[in-house]
Amino acid sequence: MKLAASRSTPRGAPLRRVRGFTLTELMITLTVMGILLGIGIPSFRSFVDGQKIKSASYELMTTITIARSEAIKRNTTVTIAPVTAGAWAGGWTVKAGTAQTLVHEQGSFPLVTISRLPSGAPATVVMQASGRPDPASSTLSKSYFQINGSSGVRCVTLDAVGIPSSSSTACPT
Repeated sequence: MKLAASRSTPRGAPLRRVRGFTLTELMITLTVMGILLGIGIPSFRSFVDGQKIKSASYELMTTITIARSEAIKRNTTVTIAPVTAGAWAGGWTVKAGTAQTLVHEQGSFPLVTISRLPSGAPATVVMQASGRPDPASSTLSKSYFQINGSSGVRCVTLDAVGIPSSSSTACPT
């Protein structure tokens, strides 16, 4: 068996193993990273804020769908109410029947505000056993929730049939 020869340069001198980076390479890499982070972080922050608004609107739509489904399934009224009176961004609960059995609970959404529109609308949404919103909890043919954040706004609409929808525009006032 033949042993492998050691690697060498064309002149016959053995190769020197070089490890690590030079100071120049390191400084250029750090400078490029600093520039990319300076450009990327503000747009990433805007993206995250937009996702918080979308998340709140989709959770609210899911809650309305759950309440509608539970009202039909249990053949009783189901109430969606904020945990703190009038402060929907602090979270909400879904309770069924006169016994107010807890069906669903949603945590808070920091850095967003959720407003019930039109102004003067009742603080809670009540779904009847038919799956439709109670006329007393909906002042018009539609009920709105406006979700505001630092980088946008969304509107969750609850129509007269009890089906929620979401749009990336401000709610009508």
